[in-house]
Amino acid sequence: MSHRAAIVGGGPAGAMLAYLLASRGIATTLVERQSDFAREFRGEGLSPGGQLMFREAGLWPEFDTLPHTRFEKAALYFRGRRFASLDLAQLGDFAPRWVSQPSMLEMLVEKASEFANFSFLRGAAVAGARTENGRVTGLEMAGGEALSADFVFACDGRLSTLRRGTGLDQPRNPESFDIVWCKLPMPDFLADGAAEVRGYIGNRQLGLFIPSYDELLQVGWVIPKGSYRRLRDQGIDRWLEQIEHHVSEDMAAHLKNNADETVRPFLLDVVCDCFDRWSTPGMTLLGDAAHPMSPVGAQGINIALRDAVVAANHFVPLLRDGADGAALGTAARAFRAERIAEVAPIQRLQRRGPRILFGNPLLLAGLVWQLRILQGLGILGWLGRRLGTGPRSFAHGVTDVRLEV
Repeated sequence: MSHRAAIVGGGPAGAMLAYLLASRGIATTLVERQSDFAREFRGEGLSPGGQLMFREAGLWPEFDTLPHTRFEKAALYFRGRRFASLDLAQLGDFAPRWVSQPSMLEMLVEKASEFANFSFLRGAAVAGARTENGRVTGLEMAGGEALSADFVFACDGRLSTLRRGTGLDQPRNPESFDIVWCKLPMPDFLADGAAEVRGYIGNRQLGLFIPSYDELLQVGWVIPKGSYRRLRDQGIDRWLEQIEHHVSEDMAAHLKNNADETVRPFLLDVVCDCFDRWSTPGMTLLGDAAHPMSPVGAQGINIALRDAVVAANHFVPLLRDGADGAALGTAARAFRAERIAEVAPIQRLQRRGPRILFGNPLLLAGLVWQLRILQGLGILGWLGRRLGTGPRSFAHGVTDVRLEV
């Protein structure tokens, strides 16, 4: 008889894993506390390495039709002046995309629902893990009900209830900055059919301007950690006025002219952690529950999808064959060992950029000067493809992840 798997959290890791398990004959229950995937902020940047997971899962046609913006160009600015441009169109189908994550998660749930062995508890909160003799045997629901499972996958995010309740938690490791996200109308100069993402760099300033699939411009702006209350108190108009000093003239004019139409900012509390233990008997952590990712390089969603595929490789054969707890525990440790080989170097790269940004301003200016020279010589893209291990890792991942089951 097939084991029963319970997955807590319907984000990218949980929803992808639910589809992979259900489509391979594993009786699977997915529990999601939100009744609507669009009710909370979700990262939506997919790199080639994240997109590849949909092809591995056999879901590329469905993924390709989701609402998205595919970026063909990227431009970097320093103190308001463009100093580098990148051609992303050369990546073809796998060029970076800004994808509606709510639509993506609904698609994954819909595909999983095609299998009779899949059930989805939408709008159901989990109070904690159900344990017997030191082993997780299911879930205690917030309403008092119990849900039995032979193995639990905790995909419930960076504030994981299951991680805290099973002794896997550790003190947080917050970064020195947060990011404020907001949306405003799309400017005409970015609505020309060739989507261009812009990055604005200044002394201790960084902002991303991203044309979104909903015909709005998403803005992510770095702020010192703990300064959001002051920003909120001073008002959106004053905040946008400050940003205007660090962007190009066309973007500054657009911010000034559309201050009244800006969607209320949302604070992203930046954490970059990797927990020492991802599993306890009967349960393992995935995605941000195991390793909260910094937003640098837009890696969270991509790493979560890759987690799900690797987890399927390790657990599908065992769950299908009714393996015992010892074998499942061994698989959980092997899963962490395989994923830490990618997560650890990616997180090191994520920490490197902010250290440069918030470090010596002369060092930052010198780096920009060198990049500007390489761009002028026409070899920046060529050099990046050959020497840029950081950009390559962000784009394609560190390890080769393929679905094997």
